[in-house]
Amino acid sequence: MLENAISNLKDGIENTIRRYPIAVAVALLATLLSWYAIQVENRSHYPDRREYLSSIFLLIALCSVAMPVVFSAHVIYNTGKRIAAIAIFAALPLLLWFFSWRVGYKIDTEYDVLLYFLWSAAGHFLAAIAAFWHADQLNGFWQWNKQLFLRFLTSGLYSSVLYLGIAGAILAVRLLFDWKMPDEVFAYLFVTIGVLFQSMFFLGGLSAPIEDLQHETDYPKGLKIFTQYVLLPLLGVYFVILYLYMGKIIVQVALPKGSVCFLILGFSVVGILSILLLHPLLDDENEAKWVRVVGKFFYFLLLPLTVLMFISIGVRLGDYGVTPNRYIMLLLAFWLFATCLYFIFSKKRNIIVIPASLMLISFFCSFGPWSVMQVSVRSQTAILKQLFIDNKLMKNDTLCALSKTQDTSVKDTLLKGTGRRIESILVALEEMGEMGTVKKWIPKTWQKAVFRDANNFDITVLQDKL
Repeated sequence: MLENAISNLKDGIENTIRRYPIAVAVALLATLLSWYAIQVENRSHYPDRREYLSSIFLLIALCSVAMPVVFSAHVIYNTGKRIAAIAIFAALPLLLWFFSWRVGYKIDTEYDVLLYFLWSAAGHFLAAIAAFWHADQLNGFWQWNKQLFLRFLTSGLYSSVLYLGIAGAILAVRLLFDWKMPDEVFAYLFVTIGVLFQSMFFLGGLSAPIEDLQHETDYPKGLKIFTQYVLLPLLGVYFVILYLYMGKIIVQVALPKGSVCFLILGFSVVGILSILLLHPLLDDENEAKWVRVVGKFFYFLLLPLTVLMFISIGVRLGDYGVTPNRYIMLLLAFWLFATCLYFIFSKKRNIIVIPASLMLISFFCSFGPWSVMQVSVRSQTAILKQLFIDNKLMKNDTLCALSKTQDTSVKDTLLKGTGRRIESILVALEEMGEMGTVKKWIPKTWQKAVFRDANNFDITVLQDKL
């Protein structure tokens, strides 16, 4: 029996490597890099350890970004679209180089993390539509994403149990037998199981051939229970809270709080996920009527909330300008509004447009003059410049010290509200790694004292100079 189990495990690993060779190689590379990062982290005497770790994290991030793209290319190749798969494989090195170049060959700023998130999101949305992207393949698309969703949950559960079990056994041996073992062994174990094992387990459980999913009609009972009795009740809670709040601000003639955007986004995520998971049942007359009613009217209920989202974001944009968070929220508000209109007025109601449109948004807002970061930097630097001019701290695009003879009320204002706002914008620009424009405004005689390097500066020195 043990021989059969070992033989099945061996066959499973071989089949996974045969079907997804490059994806397995990327997972293995990410694991090895993570091991190396753990080694470097535990060498306190290592020169420039932080800088070195940042470069290693970039390589791990590149593997993470590449993984869903490589997986998608494998899937496309296995479904017979070999030219498209080869094109993705050929373009991937260029895309990864562009990504690494944009973040400065290391992960160390808010901009880098945001860019990683956008590219990773685009890759995962590509994986969602890799096998089926035509309007006449809705059943195959749903079955494919159902499989990805369930396999992701299963692999996460297995990995968690396996890690906790082995880590618990190691801890028990250390305590009972006084076995001297370095603490980083738990980090090595976590990386090995969380990256390599989970990736292999996830890939090994996907159906082959994928084309057969178009004719599959299975709907897991557990998924139905999870959607109807967990997600939909959550949707109801969000609905009651948001509509009561909307009624409150209408009665009080008040502007909405900025935090309402996150609640609307949560309502949207839970609702759209529920509708997608219930998609095969929405036109089934044998299913509960209330489920079909939710599927029919959800986008009608979401539409007024998107308007509330626009108002909330618009107020913050008018007061404080564009930041990466507000830019992304604005994009999502437009996307939700357009999605609502599509599913309300379109007769096709093609659910493939949801991941496809999110993939395009994630990718195209990550580069160019329209990108999240570039728009945010232009907005914040424009506000900062105007604040400097209004407080007579700038002349001919160059910062200058506040006049000693200037009215004390101006100095008090600068030191309180306005000064804090200037400081917050400067710190935000530093965190984004975008101090280049500000540096041009600072007199050369100040720069050596103010700037530690290209983007890092000492805010207290700058304040003293002003």
